[in-house]
Amino acid sequence: MILLLACNAASVPPEVSSIRVDPVTEVTSFGAVFLDAQALGEAGQRLPVEVVVTSSSDPEVLRPGTSGSFECLDSGVAELTLQAGHVVKSVPVEVSRLLVERALQIAEGDVAEVPLEPARYRAVVHSDRPVVLRFEGADCTSGLAGTDLTVDCLLTRRGQVEVENPAPNGVGDGDAVAELELVRLPG
Repeated sequence: MILLLACNAASVPPEVSSIRVDPVTEVTSFGAVFLDAQALGEAGQRLPVEVVVTSSSDPEVLRPGTSGSFECLDSGVAELTLQAGHVVKSVPVEVSRLLVERALQIAEGDVAEVPLEPARYRAVVHSDRPVVLRFEGADCTSGLAGTDLTVDCLLTRRGQVEVENPAPNGVGDGDAVAELELVRLPG
């Protein structure tokens, strides 16, 4: 007696040919972060295969989690290694520390200040009136006044970030209402 078995081709898992990851280039919070990563087949179709974070180049900065997540532990830059099936992909991630997120009301001709220790920083300001953003203690400034400003700066000594509501030619537009976000960057 010969027993014949038929295999259902649909039960064979599709082969992963690549991993697509939505960019995670900079993270400004500590704790668990979930990647938006998909396993893709040869024709670019999404496959029902889990993408896992298998390792980190610096476990003091990033630690692999479960189900496509990782944990941010400290400021720094590390590379995560992802795997789906036999496909492996590396993704660089920069973890920054959000220091200040503050609403400011700056009188005409006045300056709001936040003192800083030596480090690399990024300051972002969104304001209802043009303001000037600069780091005192370094040559880092937005130059001209604007309502949406970003300035990166390396402070080699103690200084401060300043948001100024200028009064051009002695004639101003009144108080500025601004949002300041200050991030300490790795390195």
